[in-house]
Amino acid sequence: FDGWSDGYSAASAYAFRVEGDDIALDAVLRSALQPDAQRIWDLFEPSGRASVRGRVLREHGPDKKESIPLDIRLQDASMKYKNFPYPVKGLNGDLYFDGDDAVVRRLRTREGAAWIEVSGSVRGITGDAEVDLEVDAGGLPLDARLRDALPEKPRATYDGFAPSGAVDVHWWVRKAKGKDVETGGRARALGNAVTWKEIPLPVTELTGEFELDAAGAVALRHLQGKTNGAEVEIHGTVTPALTSLHVDAVGLTLDKEVRAALPASLRKVVEGLRLFGTVS
Repeated sequence: FDGWSDGYSAASAYAFRVEGDDIALDAVLRSALQPDAQRIWDLFEPSGRASVRGRVLREHGPDKKESIPLDIRLQDASMKYKNFPYPVKGLNGDLYFDGDDAVVRRLRTREGAAWIEVSGSVRGITGDAEVDLEVDAGGLPLDARLRDALPEKPRATYDGFAPSGAVDVHWWVRKAKGKDVETGGRARALGNAVTWKEIPLPVTELTGEFELDAAGAVALRHLQGKTNGAEVEIHGTVTPALTSLHVDAVGLTLDKEVRAALPASLRKVVEGLRLFGTVS
């Protein structure tokens, strides 16, 4: 701790430097922050340990406000962002707080075969905040932790396909002034399995891309996989209100499982024609 002041009156200017290592990210540190920084803290819910570098600054004058810009270097910390509450552990990287602005500087973690990297900013949190956050991940598990973090509409679409396995992901969280928070992104399948509720045939060894927008619409691009011995290609769009998919299957065996999974109108045609064997 060091610094200076040009006097002892309420109008005095001062500049102090405060540094600490291996500091607990707890209620004690939060309570030392200005109210604006506390709101940002609550938005990210950090915990764990960190190195902290801060300054306490004030210009001379009776109406001048104090500022406390703060650099925090996370060390194996945890965090959960309020507007996309996916809990992340083992984070290392830098956060910068200044008034009601926060900048996330390349936070990174690895958990098993998966890695996650976060960067971006939240500005003007005391008023109509602006948000611009980016999340990149490799080998991210499609599990309950990810499902529960999704907003309502994307979560409904996710549930409709019951995906499993792991994916590479680019995800964004954005908010402009006067607007609501929006999320979206794209994922690349890595040999996954999905089962669409309308045709409940598991598709495995899936490759290709999914793109999810803020309204919960999913675009399926160049998806390829296998089901019941057949090679399958899928593309189209799924929204909370409408599904439009194009499915090609080569070498599909019309057994009991396939027949039971077909839409009622198509199943009626297959049974009426007494189709058996392998079809495309």
